[in-house]
Amino acid sequence: MGEVAVSSITAHFEPGAHKSYRMPPLLSKLIPRKSSTDGERRFSTMTSSEPSSSPSECAHEPIRPPGNPRSLEGLSDEDIEVQFAGVYQAIVTHVHKFYTTAPLEKGAYQSAIEHATTGLGISWRQLLPLLNDPKTRLGTLTLCIAWAILSRSLLLKLGLSGIPGSSFLPPEIVECFQSFSVGKGAIVSGGDEKCQCHLDLGLISRWKQITAELLRETYVEDAFSHFDSRTINIERGVNDLYSLLRAYSDTSKDAIDARTTDLRNVLKQGARFAFTLFGTPTFWQFDWKAPNEPDEKTSDTYDEWHPVPRRPAERELTPEDIVIWPSLVRAMDNEGHYVENSGGPGIGKKIHLSQFQ
Repeated sequence: MGEVAVSSITAHFEPGAHKSYRMPPLLSKLIPRKSSTDGERRFSTMTSSEPSSSPSECAHEPIRPPGNPRSLEGLSDEDIEVQFAGVYQAIVTHVHKFYTTAPLEKGAYQSAIEHATTGLGISWRQLLPLLNDPKTRLGTLTLCIAWAILSRSLLLKLGLSGIPGSSFLPPEIVECFQSFSVGKGAIVSGGDEKCQCHLDLGLISRWKQITAELLRETYVEDAFSHFDSRTINIERGVNDLYSLLRAYSDTSKDAIDARTTDLRNVLKQGARFAFTLFGTPTFWQFDWKAPNEPDEKTSDTYDEWHPVPRRPAERELTPEDIVIWPSLVRAMDNEGHYVENSGGPGIGKKIHLSQFQ
């Protein structure tokens, strides 16, 4: 009996005993193989048993998980545009539903406007007349909500103050990314001769793709469950906007809880889109620049990753001067090189305050 059992077990592990079994692709990359020359064991990154012709060929080969149709890496520009437009439409729907266009005796306080639009590049003195004018109020509120979302959505800009708490990306991703730069200065751009960058953004691109794939179940399939670390930053965004939006809410509707819940859902939709951008191979920026603004990208007038020109504080702005929803522009490719047509039309339609409906 014992001999039969042993022989059965031995046969089970003999080569060819189960010819239908194939080692999963990821495991085949990690299982150590024995060298055919000297018997030393090594870890192979090749799916073929033949060695690479040069080390550089293997070093720059993208690392991808097994074929996954839901992978963010495979999203087309059309897929991204649909998500991008969906965020804008959610903002517009929220604004029309919960805020009034009736004349008001008193508008928002200076502190409320400044708190909601930190970094926008338009002063509270310029925004206040637009908020108090019933014709431009809803479009201006759309701008404020859009800025609160998109200014927190890009990896290379990292929110308003460069800390994990000011980004709609998962805090652990932001902390990991910033750890690449400890003691080396801020991470704001990079890629080629246009910028002195201490990071290889080609490697960062591959890190983005792998990280997004590994975290997809948490932040895409089970988004905003009890384990979603973005929730606290969503609440910060709600609080930043709350005082401004309350000043223009429709008091004829007893809907404070519904308004806050709906705003929270809009911000969550924006956070989902931020994660989508993170998981793509390339690097993005939002183009807020109005057509009549100067093209010079100087340090005093232009922010490379959120190109909102810093306008003169006292000049009165017209609806044609203000972009309330930007276009999405591919700034760098998956190797960290600047895209030559990054100033082109981009993804999505840029919308001015005068065009708001």
